Amino acid sequence: MSLNDLTESTAVLKAIEEADALGRRAFLNKYGFGPSREYFLKHDGNLYDSKAIVGAAHGFQHPAEGPLQSSAFSGGESTVKRKLEELGFDVVVSEPPAAASLQDRLESALRDYPGARQGPFTGTDPINAVFHSGVYLTLAQGVTEPLRRLGAADGKAELRANAKSLRASLDPLKATGFSLTNDIDLHTGAGLGSNYETSTIAYKLYDKGAVPGDEQLLSDLRALVEAYEQMVSLDTATSEGNVSPRDLLIAFASSVKEAGLDYGARHNLICGTFLASVLSKPFVLLTGLTGSGKTQIALKFGEWLGEARRLVVPVRPDWTGPESLFGYENALSVPDPEGRLAWFVPPALEFMIRAVHHQDEPHLLVLDEMNLAHVERYFADFLSGMESGEPALPNLVKDGPYWRVSPSDPQPVPIPRNLWVVGTVNVDETTYAFSPKVLDRAQTIEFRVATEDLNPGASRPTIAAAAPASFLAAMLHISRDPDWQSTHPEVDEALLVESLKNLHKLLAKHDLEFGHRTLTEALRFSSTYAALSGVGWTQALDLIVLQMILPRIHGSRPRVEPVLTDLRGYCTTLMSPSGAADSTPSLPSSLLKVDRMLRIVRANQFVSFTE
Repeated sequence: MSLNDLTESTAVLKAIEEADALGRRAFLNKYGFGPSREYFLKHDGNLYDSKAIVGAAHGFQHPAEGPLQSSAFSGGESTVKRKLEELGFDVVVSEPPAAASLQDRLESALRDYPGARQGPFTGTDPINAVFHSGVYLTLAQGVTEPLRRLGAADGKAELRANAKSLRASLDPLKATGFSLTNDIDLHTGAGLGSNYETSTIAYKLYDKGAVPGDEQLLSDLRALVEAYEQMVSLDTATSEGNVSPRDLLIAFASSVKEAGLDYGARHNLICGTFLASVLSKPFVLLTGLTGSGKTQIALKFGEWLGEARRLVVPVRPDWTGPESLFGYENALSVPDPEGRLAWFVPPALEFMIRAVHHQDEPHLLVLDEMNLAHVERYFADFLSGMESGEPALPNLVKDGPYWRVSPSDPQPVPIPRNLWVVGTVNVDETTYAFSPKVLDRAQTIEFRVATEDLNPGASRPTIAAAAPASFLAAMLHISRDPDWQSTHPEVDEALLVESLKNLHKLLAKHDLEFGHRTLTEALRFSSTYAALSGVGWTQALDLIVLQMILPRIHGSRPRVEPVLTDLRGYCTTLMSPSGAADSTPSLPSSLLKVDRMLRIVRANQFVSFTE
């Protein structure tokens, strides 16, 4: 198979016809040739890359042998030029043909669109974003990943929410003629075109026959790129020090409400309590009435962090060991050449590994219906690793389709400090009670619904808009700073400490006193909550008693009623800073819960925090 085998001029004409149909770049890519530097075939006033034409022509004359590869023959005057002239063609020495302007190429694509659209969009040089009426210049999101992960409806909802959030920083584009709306029309109906419409953040339409010159096109492109870079830099250039804790709460509460989740008069209180709990302790339990919004606030917080940074895992009743979260090495798998076996990696472990490798991003793991299984059986290893900081997670890497222990660092790694875990809890005859060990290591938030907060016009919540990267960095800074409560102390910390010591004395009479860790975590929560919401120390103490003390109290009436009675007095008659007794309950939320627990224990002879 050589150049001498090419003997038919019709084969060369077929190669020229294909070059016209594909375009120069696609034709060269198809046959693996570079552009000609000196010798060009001239035909009907057009110039063609001579060596590529000859190679392709060989394939048309000898289809069984195929085209000649670029390495199979040399170009030049004594080879390609001579062969083409023997077959009756003109070969000229010329500069490479000038590339058409961007304007001409767009108009050409629009003109030829009906014919091009008849075939599939394949090959290395496809026609993209070309339509009957014109062509769009767009800034858009990728659609494959969110639609695959969430499905069509929820995936599109996320794309719309992201577009709405991102447009806030793109106002300068309006002055250059770009539209920042959802009104783009690709004339495609349902399907992929509809997905692209949903993903579009900003766009500009160039009508067929009125595409501007290259200067304007390049100016528009520069404006779009600059706007995109400015949008990105807003997050990276803003340090977490410029985002105050108060800003975090305002943004989170607003995002939750805009997504259709509104807790009524207590909206800011609930959002502030949840956010302070997560930032002060990486393990939070949400309990309370079914349908009270406890799972939804966790979902909205995850969406606020960003979809890739949250995972919801439904707990199954058959979770009987740590492998439900931590996976296991598959002894039946085929080892690799280094003897490493493959691992079974559940979604929770894969998510935690992602958090290990993205330490600058917060991650939220939601364990839904956490007490459908015995929590201690599947969660003890995680609790121990979270508390001690000792290595607990297998250090795995993806090896093709398999997960294996990292060859460079096979030792386990600690649970990352950028991972927060929220567990939702419902109590009925199919669920299990939490042990004191679990409750002692969590912030427990109870959700109840006040009559005045019932909203007949409430609808299904939508996807919450993602927070800017600077807000995520600010949250991580608070969460990972072990000395936050020392550098940001509560204004009236001395009063808070004195009240906590009085509470300790009260509980000690019933052998239910708390330890050093609880005091430290109470001060940390108070400091964080005050920074977020700006409230005083008594409001923080109310939540400390409600979320950290009362969940530890459970048992029979002889055991529980005396301590609840004393706690009722503590919540009611806590002395004000002036030393005078206040006529209103000092800790109203805790008092309501204590009274409810007293009613239940007197009626049923047994009570727990989750009732």
